[in-house]
Amino acid sequence: MKNNLAEIKTLHTPVLLEEVMDCFDHLGSIESPLFLDCTLGGGGHAEALLKRFPNLFLVGLDQDSAALERTKVRLSPFQDRVILVRCNFRNAPDFIQEVLMEKIGAERNNVSIFSGILADLGFSSDQLADPERGFSFLEDSPLDMRMDQTLAKSGADILNNSSKGELKKIFQIGGLGRLSGVLADKVVSSRPINRTSEFAKICESISELSQKSGRSAATIPFQSLRIAVNQELEALEEFMQFSHQLLAPNGKLAMISFHSSEDKIVTKEMRSWERGEQIPRRLPRSGASSGFGKLLTPKALEPQESEIHENPRSRSSRLRVFQRNEGKI
Repeated sequence: MKNNLAEIKTLHTPVLLEEVMDCFDHLGSIESPLFLDCTLGGGGHAEALLKRFPNLFLVGLDQDSAALERTKVRLSPFQDRVILVRCNFRNAPDFIQEVLMEKIGAERNNVSIFSGILADLGFSSDQLADPERGFSFLEDSPLDMRMDQTLAKSGADILNNSSKGELKKIFQIGGLGRLSGVLADKVVSSRPINRTSEFAKICESISELSQKSGRSAATIPFQSLRIAVNQELEALEEFMQFSHQLLAPNGKLAMISFHSSEDKIVTKEMRSWERGEQIPRRLPRSGASSGFGKLLTPKALEPQESEIHENPRSRSSRLRVFQRNEGKI
């Protein structure tokens, strides 16, 4: 199966596509815009942008090598305007300074070059549909959940080796609330847990979880574990510490989140940029002492009912957009 990834059509539908395209409409007035897609996924947003803006050059990052192989084929008609790199977006500064500058000929000390940056924080339907990845409780498979297969700990590793307190915190962060301790107890007493079906049965054995309407008892626990395995919130916090510094004057950063914890991190940082607060940096730039942009979406953009009907997984998506001002950072 892995040898035929390039032949498999993506199952993923990009969320909030119309809203994202409207957000980056300013790219049409820029002679040669440079765009950074930090979480390439199925490539739906990237493809739409490349089609609409014929002078756009796109840099696509993704930590999932399977996603990159699949999307490489999808974006092959635009191959002269695309660079695809396997990279977690938390490491974007290292990539930009050590690799990208040489490929596009930009000066190393001028990292504020992107007219548009997009980060879609969801995981793709392609990952969910591959039983070997262990993201879904609908099929029995190894409990992996790693988006980047080089990560040291799988979902099974975390369930089997974390303390009860650590597990409780993982489930709380994931949104399980007061049942986090109950599930943590169940996990510890049920070890070893190595397959998705085993973890799903543990979740279903908790009556209060099973009684929640409209979703499986395993939905939030699986989401919580996936967030922990891939260090999603830690990566997002790191990314938000420097992402504004990558924007060219008047450039826009769009963030699509699917979880309240993600949206809180994004909103907090964007508001601090608007106020001009000092933020630790990883890039060789001077700091800002006054506001250097504007949060364009104090109220997050949400999917229309028509999109939710066509793609139920878009229901929890939220889009926040920040635009840098014309001045220097």
